[in-house]
Formats: sequence, C-alpha cells, structure tokens
Amino acid sequence: METAGNLSVLQTSLGGRYVIERELGRGGMATVYLVRDLRHHRLVALKVLHAELGAVLGAERFLKEIELTASLQHPHILPLFDSGEANGLLYYVMPLVEGETLRARLTREIQLPVDDAIRIAQQTAAALDYAHRHGVVHRDIKPENLLLHEGQVQVADFGIALAVQQAGHQRLTQTGLSLGTPQYMAPEQAMGDKTIDTRADVYALGAVTYEMLAGEPPFTGPSAQAIAARVLTEEPKSLRALRRTVPVEIDAAVRRALEKLPADRFSSAAAFASAIGQSALDATAPGMPAAPAGVGTIARSRRQRLLVVGAAAIIAGAVALGWGLARLSSRPVRERRPVRFTIELDSGTLRFSEPAISPDGRTIVFAAEGPDGTRLYARGIDEVSARPLPGTENAELPFFSPNGDWVAFHSNDALRKIRLDGQSPSVIAEIPHGALVGGATWGPDDVIYYALAPVGTIHRVPARGGTPARVPVADSTLRLLAPHLLPDRTALLVSMLEMGINVTRIGVLDLETGRVRDVASGMGARYVDGDLVYLNFGGLHGELFRQPFDVVSRTFTADAERLATGIAPIVPWGHFGFDVSASGAFIALVGRRRFGAERRSLTIVDRTGRIQREIPARAPWEPRFSPDGTRIAYGAYPPGHDSTDVWITDLASGATQRLTTDTYDNNDPVWSPDGRSIVYDKLVPRGKDLYVQPVDGGPARRLSARLDGQYPTDWLADGSGILFMNLDGAGGSDVMVQPLDGGDAKPYVTTSAVETGARVSPDGHWAVYQSDETGRDEIYVQSFPSPGRKAVVSAGGGVNPVWGRDGQLYYWKVDQLMVARVDLPRAGGSPVVASRTVLFRAPYVENIIAAYDVSPDGKQFAVVASEPRPGRLLVALDAVGANRASARPGR
Repeated sequence: METAGNLSVLQTSLGGRYVIERELGRGGMATVYLVRDLRHHRLVALKVLHAELGAVLGAERFLKEIELTASLQHPHILPLFDSGEANGLLYYVMPLVEGETLRARLTREIQLPVDDAIRIAQQTAAALDYAHRHGVVHRDIKPENLLLHEGQVQVADFGIALAVQQAGHQRLTQTGLSLGTPQYMAPEQAMGDKTIDTRADVYALGAVTYEMLAGEPPFTGPSAQAIAARVLTEEPKSLRALRRTVPVEIDAAVRRALEKLPADRFSSAAAFASAIGQSALDATAPGMPAAPAGVGTIARSRRQRLLVVGAAAIIAGAVALGWGLARLSSRPVRERRPVRFTIELDSGTLRFSEPAISPDGRTIVFAAEGPDGTRLYARGIDEVSARPLPGTENAELPFFSPNGDWVAFHSNDALRKIRLDGQSPSVIAEIPHGALVGGATWGPDDVIYYALAPVGTIHRVPARGGTPARVPVADSTLRLLAPHLLPDRTALLVSMLEMGINVTRIGVLDLETGRVRDVASGMGARYVDGDLVYLNFGGLHGELFRQPFDVVSRTFTADAERLATGIAPIVPWGHFGFDVSASGAFIALVGRRRFGAERRSLTIVDRTGRIQREIPARAPWEPRFSPDGTRIAYGAYPPGHDSTDVWITDLASGATQRLTTDTYDNNDPVWSPDGRSIVYDKLVPRGKDLYVQPVDGGPARRLSARLDGQYPTDWLADGSGILFMNLDGAGGSDVMVQPLDGGDAKPYVTTSAVETGARVSPDGHWAVYQSDETGRDEIYVQSFPSPGRKAVVSAGGGVNPVWGRDGQLYYWKVDQLMVARVDLPRAGGSPVVASRTVLFRAPYVENIIAAYDVSPDGKQFAVVASEPRPGRLLVALDAVGANRASARPGR
C-alpha cells in the first residue's frame, strides 16, 4: 500500500504534470486519485499500483505492455491517457468518469430491472468481444470495474489486466498474489491454470449478470477459499427460483455462461450477448434497449418463430397482415404466440394518456398532440393510417363500450362519448374543473365507473348520461384509481394510491359492502378471461405482467409472466399507459420515460419569451433565483442516478454546485432572504421532511418532520419561518408556516379545497396562492399573516403564482405566462386587480409548485420547458386470456 511518504514522493515526481487533489478510492491492487492534468487543464483519474504488486511485475515490462492498451479504442472501454513509473511506483491515467460504478448501484438497489441488467451486460460484452478480437483478456470483470454514466457502460482496468497477463502472470502466481475476484473467477482461474482464454471473461460476465438480476453473486462464502470451493464444486441456483420475473431464456443463457468447463460455455462474449439479447427482446418486445450492432435481433424461441410485424410492415403490407392473422387463426392454439408490432406516428406526439383497444382487438384509439392541439385518433390494426375523431379536442383517457361501437373520453371538464362512425360527441357527465379522470370502465349493463384523480374517489354514471353517484367505500381514507369491473359485476378491480405519489397495491372493491380486499402488488389491473393483467415498476419504466387469476376466490393460481417493459405510467393521475381487449390483445405506450423523468430543459428567457441561455441539467424542477439574482437553485437528477438533488448554478461563470449528495430525493429549493441558506424537501418513507442547509456546503439540519408531504414555497422576508404546502395524503393540501426555530407549524389557509404554491408579497403583508375552492384552479391574494381580506387574481383559471419584487404577480394559464397588476390597500378594504396581460407563450411544465421564477430585476425568467419524446404504441395480439389457455398447465 502507499504510505504517506510514498504519496509525497509520488506528488514530487509528478509535480510537473499532475497535481493530486484527493484519494477517490482503493482496492486490492491499486489506489485511485483525483488528479489535475496541468498540461491539458482537466481533471483525470490516476491509478497507482500498490508497491508490492509493482515490484512483482517489474516497471520496464509492465510499462511496455500497458502501452498496448492505448490501441483499444471502443465506446465501452475506458481509454488510457498516460502511464509511467515514479520512484518505483507504477501508475496509469484514465478519464474521470462522472457517474458511479455498477458496484455502487448494486449496493443501493440490490437488484436491477431486467432490461437495465441486460443492457449493461450487452454493452460489457461488446467491449470484451472487441478486446478479445485484439488478443486481450481482461481477467478481472466485476461490478467495481464497470463504470456507469448516462446509461452507458465503460469497462475499466484493461491496462492492468493486459500487463499482468503478458508481463507478470508467472511471477504473480509464484508470490501468492492473485488477479481476479473470487465471486467472479472462472473455475480454471480459481485453480491457477496458466492458460486463461476469453471464456474466463464470459464466465465473469455471467456472474456479474447473475448478481444484477438475483441481488447476489452465484457463489458467496465467508472467505475467498470457501467461495473458490463452491465455484469448483456447486451449481448456481436458478435465477427463476430467486426472481420469477426473469425470463426462462435469460436464466438458461446465464447458467450456460457459468458452466464449469470452458468448452460448455458460450464460445465468445458476442454469443452470450446475442443469447440474452434475443431472449430479452422475445420476452419484452419493444421497450428493451437494442443489442449492440451485429449482436442480437428480435427473435422467438428455438422451437417456433412467429410473424413479428413492425410499423413499416403495416404501412407496406396491410393485406399481408390480414392474411397472416387468418393463417394464425387456423393453427393449433398450442402453437400460437402473440403477434407484436409497433406503431410510430407520422407526425405529432403521443400524449401521456391511456391508449385504448376495442373488445375485438381490431381498433385502437389514442391521444396525440399535433399542430392543431390534442385530439383522439382511431386506427384499425390492418389500416395504413389513423384518422382524427371530430369533436375530441383536449381529450384524454379513451375507453371502449362493450360492443366496441363507442369510445368514451375525458375532455373540457366532462366525460363524453363518440361513435366510431364519426357522429358528434355527447356529454355523459360533468367533471369538476381541475380534476382528472384516473381510469374508467364501461360495464356490459351500460354503467360507467370512473375515478377522480388525485382525490381517489370512485363514481358511477349511466352511459346514456345522468348525474354521477359516488361509490361508497368502507375505509374513507383509501384513495382508489383505475376501476375495472369484474365479470360478475359485483366488484371492481382498483389501484390503491399511497401518499399521493405511489400506487403499490391492487385491490378488489366489493360494490355491496364497500370493503376493499388487498390482492397483490401492482397497478392498473384488468381481468381478461382467467388472467389478471397489471403493471409494476422496473426502474424508471413500468413492466406489464399477466397472471392467472381465480375471479371467485380472488386469488392467483400460477406465477406471473412478463408481457412488456418500457411503459410510462403517470401514477397520481391513474394513467397507466396500457389497455387490454376482451379478445386477449393489449396495447401499451412504450419508449417514453416515466413521468417526472421525461426530457425537460431549464431555460433563461427575457420578457418576450426569447431564450437567452439554457442551464445544463438532467430533468430539472422548481428553479429559484437567489436574492441578488446572480445564482439559480433547482432540483435535478445527477448523472446515472434515479433520485434528485438540489443544485446551484452561478449565472455569470456557469459553475454548478451540487448542494445535496445523499441517495434520497431532494427537491424544491427556496433561498433564505440573505442568500446564505436553502430550505428544501427530502423524500422519506413516510412522506417529505423539510431541511435547511447553508449554501457554502455546511451540514443540513432537519427543520420539520411530519407524517404528510411538505413542500416549501417561500421564506418569510424577516427570516422567521418557511411558508409550505402540506399534503394530507387524501388529496387535500393546506398552506402553513413553519418557524425557523423548529417549533410547531402554524396554519395559514386550511380549507376543504386544495391550496398550493403560496408566496409572500415583497412588503410581507399579503400572500398569493393557488386554490380550487370553486372547482377550478384560480389565483388568490389574501392578507398575511392573518387571513381575511381576499381577491381572485386570475380569470378563467390559473396556476403557479410568483410574486415579482416590483409587486407584479405572474401565473400560468395553460401555455401563457400572465402578468397581473394588483392594487393592495394599506389599511382596510380588499385587493383590486387592475389588469391582466399575456406576457408570452412557452411549453411550460406545470407542477404543484411553480416550475419557473422571475429574476429580482424582473427582466428575466427561469422556465422549465418540456421536450416531449414521441414514444410509440406496442400492440400484441392473443397475448392473454382464453386465447392462451391451452398453453398453460392445468388450464
């Protein structure tokens, strides 16, 4: 190991080229330092071999051989910048990769989503295959040597592997030092064989893939000797036995990579990547990241290959598709597997809304946004293009009638229906302004059940129209979404919403007693002739499953089977991104990231809306200018992470500081009046807590811990407290004040309505906030700190108010930033709105807290703008229900 003296000698020797900043980490063979490259003015990583290892290898031969790694130029191999010897210490220099190692991610998550694990394995295999073809065997593939950055893998330590293999392998073995990590060493490597070929790397990659899926390596033990003994004598447990969602084909491919004899493994890393690539795509269809070029293609099992129809094939051969369907219907049922194809829009953008598929599986309806706004489109699966449905402007959540002649949908504060033959739509029921329809089902008795989101209440109304009636629920604290009528018409499948954020359970609501029976983990469940189809999360995407279900006993009768991945649900709204037909087909919105992680940009614009600059940030939220206007704070994702942190960017230099660095979601920053501290919320298991942290990097202090969700919105001008919104877990939200001394929070506006986003006026005597007390979100001004004198600022709706330092009020009305001048009386009387003006238009990302801010001088705005990705529709025929029955044991 390096001693303090060695480190001093190292710095002295490298002084003309590198300045050592700090240690980044150390392992069994080397220590890594953060180093400033003086010649190229950049930060790099300097890896220094431990002195005893360097002595065994020998400097001259090691440095000669390590130079060969500079020729390994591959996007998934970490390149070598430099190497050398400093007073007996051997070192080499690599790029500094932002992100984390696979080991760090596994430590945090234990198991990875299947699609993420396969993508990482495929990219690693591509790097290994390239190196193997250039005569280099890595010999030490392990999670610590796989670096993750923005979804891409880079394999590290090819340099030391090659040098040890070529220069010092024999001397290394003779002195008792070993290269390799026991959990990932192939049997021949553990036995000390002198000849190690590329199949040892295949074994190691198989072991890493196993750990990503199972949560632990294939063999563990209390010591290296115990692990090696198990590697030589035992068989790994089946991945399917440890995690039922792993496809059978992937389990088989990983176990083959872990065979004891090299001859029984895959002959190359490319062959292993091809096997898991084919299996993964076969199991999940579109939504799985593509395999490296030349490695994998969409395929079916070895026993049978069925027709897979892509969007291009639909356009080029609608007749051929119909012929294929006819041929499929004539085959024995046991031979059938789902026909899958994807639909890409010719233009426009798919909305984050449920697509719908008709009961016979022949027609799909979806919401898309084009130049004329959002509307519904219908398309037969054997048709070349979709047609707009007239009168469906601003529509979302389409769903079919049982006979397939009608489509119901939510638009413009009403539940409506339209015939597919093009008649004008009619109103079924009025929906409260500002409320969302969080799932709906049209029963065979022509009664529609629907949920209101985010409050989570279930209602029913005749399909012909009428007054909705609330469905009674015994436990009034439950928030229920996505109702689906079971065949006996006595109960609804529902999704149970927790903390206003996550749906984790599927329930059955008995329509007679109002009791809800907890059934399983998942959301958006639909029943189709013996199958329950539902969604679960796998990382940032949803995964769709089917599982045999006894509708009488309300229990599952067999294990689940994954149907698709890459689905993007919006959980609090009850939009789960898929639909299932009575015929056993399903449709799903895939290829988009989960809501909250979609593509967004943080822009600085002038008062005309013209973009002045963009602040680099990954999925930013809630920007705030500092009191002096020189900095901006915001929430955003760090590279390679799925939890947000608070960041601060200096507007003059562009330098960015990461204020929070833990593994929790930290968001919604608010500056103190003196600009020295920031208050933010941290997502914890029971909700959100408030924390205060100095911007100079000092320790954070928890200000408030409550059972509900807390979101800071303003810091009082006198510095005495924080204005925050408190979510009560049942859809309500109040405005409260939290004293800075940590005392009890005091209510400001607490009503049955939902109040959000409060800000205090520059003089401290008034507050502005958003409320839906009339059934529609509007902006209100009220006296502060004692409520009483009050006025409505907006007209016809408004969200996300912000108070400018000059006293002007800003708020959004759809995509329009409004500015209002309000006369505020000094004593007595109520505020009077003098004017309302549209300032500019922008693709603004609306949220419960303002996702924009105005600079102290009023000349600029920081705006989070949306950049939607089109996504695509995945259609699978004969995927669930009776059409699959004979393929299952015991059915």
